[in-house]
Parts: sequence; C-alpha cells; structure tokens
Amino acid sequence: MLGQQVGPNLSLVREVAAAGHTITNPTWSHDECLPGRTYVQLCDQIDRCNDALAEAGQHPTIFRAPGGKGARSPAPLHSSYACDALDDALGGLPVAID
Repeated sequence: MLGQQVGPNLSLVREVAAAGHTITNPTWSHDECLPGRTYVQLCDQIDRCNDALAEAGQHPTIFRAPGGKGARSPAPLHSSYACDALDDALGGLPVAID
C-alpha cells in the first residue's frame, strides 16, 4: 500500500490485512527512480510509508521495490538493487516484485 494513500484509507488497509493479504512497503510515493535517490531521500520514502502503515496497525516485513526495478525475484534486500544504502535503510527486509 502506498504510504500517501494509507491515511485516507485506514479502514481499507485494516480490512485488506484482516482478509489475510500481506501488507508490504512500496515507499511513500512509489518512486520508480528510487535507486538513483540519495540515502536521505530513500530513508524518507521508506520511513514515511512505514509510519503511515503503523497508523493502521500494520508493520510490514517486506519491501516491494517500486516497479520491481533492480530486483529479479523476492530476495533478501542485499541481493537486489546492489545498493548498500538501501540495504542499510531497510535492515535486510526481503524484497517482493510483481
């Protein structure tokens, strides 16, 4: 769930989670240029989405790369993006792609 869409849809987020769906973090705005952003911008996108999802009682354990860019399959983060900053920001969360 995109972080920027969570706030206005808290009940929907809770309903989706209650139905058994996995809630992932695809960043605040689904920035498909994420690998080219600075460490601070990267952390902001991820943290803002995590904060929004926490408001709905959700604490994602999977980061979904926007557009699946840089990831070949669901994997530990350090094996995708080839970006140490991203791995540090996510603390080794697994990555999911379409």
